[in-house]
Parts: sequence; C-alpha cells; structure tokens
Amino acid sequence: LPICVDVARFCPVPRNSQQRYILCVGRHTPKKGLATLLKAWARIEKQCPDVKLIQIGAGPQTAELVQLLADLSIADRVELMGSKSSEEVRSYMQQAEVFALPSQTAPNGDSEALGIVFNEASACSIPIVSTRHGGIPEAVMHGDTGLLVSEGDDAALADALATLLGNADLRAQMGRRGREFVLESFDIAKQTAILESFYSDAIAKHTAQALRQSK
Repeated sequence: LPICVDVARFCPVPRNSQQRYILCVGRHTPKKGLATLLKAWARIEKQCPDVKLIQIGAGPQTAELVQLLADLSIADRVELMGSKSSEEVRSYMQQAEVFALPSQTAPNGDSEALGIVFNEASACSIPIVSTRHGGIPEAVMHGDTGLLVSEGDDAALADALATLLGNADLRAQMGRRGREFVLESFDIAKQTAILESFYSDAIAKHTAQALRQSK
C-alpha cells in the first residue's frame, strides 16, 4: 500500500495570497536537489518579476545554499524560511502557484523514495515540477499532474517552471488532476480500509485454521 494523505486536511482553499510564489519543502541535503532549483530559478527569475521562490526546510547544506544565493545574485528573490510546523507548511502549500522539489541521487548514493510532500501538494491542487528520480514518477504523472525533468538538469527545470508560471489554465488543469489522482490512489481513508480488510482476512483464516486443528 502506498504512503497516503489526509485529503480532508490537505485540500484546495481559495487563493488569498497577494504574493505569487513557487514553494519548495525539503531538508537542506544533497538528495533534495536544492542547488539545482536555485540555479534553475536564476535562469528565469527576471521573466517572472512578480514571483518569489519560497523554500521551507533546514539542514547541513544551509550555509552552502546561502552562499549560492549570493553567487547567483538572487538572494532578494528567494526566501529561505527554515523549519516550519506541519500546519504552516500546509498553509504555504495551499497558496502556492507551483510546488517544486528536484530530488536527485546524492554523491553518497542517497535517493528519494515516494515523498509524501508530493502527494500533499497534489491534494491541495498545486501542480508539481520535479525529477524522474526514485519513486517520484509514482506520485507525479508527467504532463498530467505536473512536469518531470532529468535530475540535475537546471536548464530543463527552468523551462518547466517557466511553462507553468506562464500558463494559469495549465496550472489549474494539472492542479485539479493532481487532486483527483490523490483521491483515487493516495487517500488515507481508502487505503486504511484496504489495510483493515487484509487484517480481517488474515484473522479469519487463522481462526478457521485453529478451529480445524482443534477438532
């Protein structure tokens, strides 16, 4: 059974944010591909003067990312917010234009599984930009609920971000489909019921076997 989402809690809400932004949520570690995201944003940020990149998370790579912001001259277009509570993350997610997390294989071989954050963003009807890495293609359907590029490719990532930021209809379409996809496959209530049915079947078979053996 897949990792699941509380779709009543992670859900679309009316857009009330005055600030357009891309949201990224992830620890500051090599496998999250945050340096690639910053390089991608540096390629297109001048095309999107009314958009910011907001990143929620912290970790051992923070100082390196802060230096990269300075090197790329985009520190005023990116907000590193540090760690936030689950409630705060959800609120930021519900108001985002695009969710982006370009995970990649780290130098030590560490890689992403099926990150729950992708399902949470889709449940909020937010289109996703990410990579063909680990279990991500199981959570993000390329061309349907988001756009996937090769890991480490900041040029392709920039193109994908620009495509979504420049097309409100496409964002809305992919967001709606993302919500539908999560309701179909990653709804915690549905998957819990399936899990409970497995336990019920196992108990019934065990009980029947015990009765036969006792005769």
